Amino acid sequence: MSLNIRKKLYKWTCYAALMLASVLLSGTLFSSFRVFSCAPSLIPFIVAVIALHEGVGEGMIAGLAGGFICDAFYSSHEGFYIIVMTALAFLICLMNTVMYWKSFGMALIDWAVLISAMHFIHYCVYMLARGEASALPLLYVIPGELLATLPFTPFLYAIVKKTGRSFEEMEE
Repeated sequence: MSLNIRKKLYKWTCYAALMLASVLLSGTLFSSFRVFSCAPSLIPFIVAVIALHEGVGEGMIAGLAGGFICDAFYSSHEGFYIIVMTALAFLICLMNTVMYWKSFGMALIDWAVLISAMHFIHYCVYMLARGEASALPLLYVIPGELLATLPFTPFLYAIVKKTGRSFEEMEE
């Protein structure tokens, strides 16, 4: 195995460990921290930051990994998060080819787009199509999840950016 492949494998192992640690923290310590009855959801922010800094190919891999973890731990609809997070990570990467600033502010915008689109798609596919619910839950679920996760975003952003930067420095 070449050195470059080993470095990428190690980087993705670090990203996967961060995603799994965030799921464990979300399920244990942060589960009591609720806003509008919504707990923090850290995986979409991690996916958005990786997609912002790594580009299309690796952003889609992050979406796939994050979707797999969300499907495994949170979803009763198998495959929903895998498909939606991968597609939305791809769209975030395309959006960031037009907007060149890769900062914490752009990560927050990408994350808000990811969360909003993910909940809207879930609403359209599983609730609206069956005629089971109004759009009223979207009005408190999306802001609740955004506000519950917001305090943790600077730390996650710093960790993901430092991890990516350390592997870029190794490649040089």
